[in-house]
Amino acid sequence: MYFSNTVIWQTYSALFILRSITKYFIEIDSEQNLYPYFLPHDNSIERISLMSIFVDTLFRTTIFVPVESYSYGLHLEVLNTLLSLLSIQMCAKEAALISAIYSIFMHRLEYGNKIYLKI
Repeated sequence: MYFSNTVIWQTYSALFILRSITKYFIEIDSEQNLYPYFLPHDNSIERISLMSIFVDTLFRTTIFVPVESYSYGLHLEVLNTLLSLLSIQMCAKEAALISAIYSIFMHRLEYGNKIYLKI
């Protein structure tokens, strides 16, 4: 599979901006003010959180994009973004177990284990 260097660097830059914004909300503001930006805006029956899709896409990027010299920056930024989202445990004023972001990660890991154990 061929990945364009331009697309990879644009994705890297977009992830850097998203990581900076989410890091601000997690460290300075609060998760309650971050999460509404990731809620779906349609009235469909199946309302999947955009945060769930975002986290799932980050996981899939680490798995499916090959680690090459041209994609190293992208992988580094994906992992930094995942770590920034998981830092909610360090910065939260309430228990992280009730955190929406933390529950998305734990659900994703549980779902991922079921899929990979079947293979």
